[in-house]
Amino acid sequence: MIPQPFRFAGVCFVILTASICGLAQKDNLALFGEVKIRVTGTGQRTTPPEATLILFQPSAKELARPTGPEFARQKVMNGGSYRFSDLPVGEYELAVEIELHEVSRTRIFLSSLHAPFGLQHDIVVDWQPPGSSPKSATISAADVHERTGANKRLFKKAEDAVGQKDYDQAISLLTQLVASDKADYQAQTILGTLLASQGKYNEAEQAYLSALSAKPTFAPALLDFGRLRLRQKKFAEAIEHLKRLVEVQPDSGEGNLLLGDAYVQMNQTSQAIPYLQSAANFGYPEAHLRLAWIYDTTGSKDKAALEYEEFLKKKPNYPERQKLEGYIKVNKKN
Repeated sequence: MIPQPFRFAGVCFVILTASICGLAQKDNLALFGEVKIRVTGTGQRTTPPEATLILFQPSAKELARPTGPEFARQKVMNGGSYRFSDLPVGEYELAVEIELHEVSRTRIFLSSLHAPFGLQHDIVVDWQPPGSSPKSATISAADVHERTGANKRLFKKAEDAVGQKDYDQAISLLTQLVASDKADYQAQTILGTLLASQGKYNEAEQAYLSALSAKPTFAPALLDFGRLRLRQKKFAEAIEHLKRLVEVQPDSGEGNLLLGDAYVQMNQTSQAIPYLQSAANFGYPEAHLRLAWIYDTTGSKDKAALEYEEFLKKKPNYPERQKLEGYIKVNKKN
């Protein structure tokens, strides 16, 4: 099945193993570990896919601060290992993507205490294949583009190529399809997402623009285009697309979360708050961390404590639980 953003649902957790292994010198540290993907649900695919690990640099802000710029990324097969080398001391975020969608994000602190060795960070992800979860979003009849017989066959071949992780072939097939039907907003959106995953941002942008020209309210295109703009650090443009998304689809938890993040990056925290609150209500507990950071930096530490408390209720196994509990104990009003 094609990994469309409106048909994916993922549940994951990360286990942090603070064992000291690996080689690093002075403050040139290493972060490494093993990756295990466990398939759940009853989807047609039973073989776990590969994962893309993305390491984000520190942003010089504490306690659930927004992510800094991307440092590096690696593709890792299920059961394989990864390694990021020559890292300076600091606080990082490590994101895990499966089939073009983020399923996990964890904060990691590397200090000089880890020298002359690195930090092992093992990742375990519970992944539900597309179509295996009743919570997976569906495509409404209004969002199905009518295709010719030839283009139906091309689209099916592209689906098969993605299922086999042959993304180059999928891009080639979708490029042929949209050459004959530029208004196929579904194919344009999927093409844009595949291109973006390969770092071909300019080509991805053109595909998203074509999709939205054909159907300005197509939620998957608005979401993925907004995500691309965030990755490019074009925050004002990300806000434009993500605001349109939440107008069309107010219950989009991911859309609200990304929109809140975009406002934070623009230093418009008061604008970010309602969207982050909505994201938390729609199943994105990490939004509580963003809210806590906002309240902490604006001096409302009691509100920050409440957000951390709500987050720990939803994520009781959070690796930095003791740190957050300490903050709550000091700052929560009785």
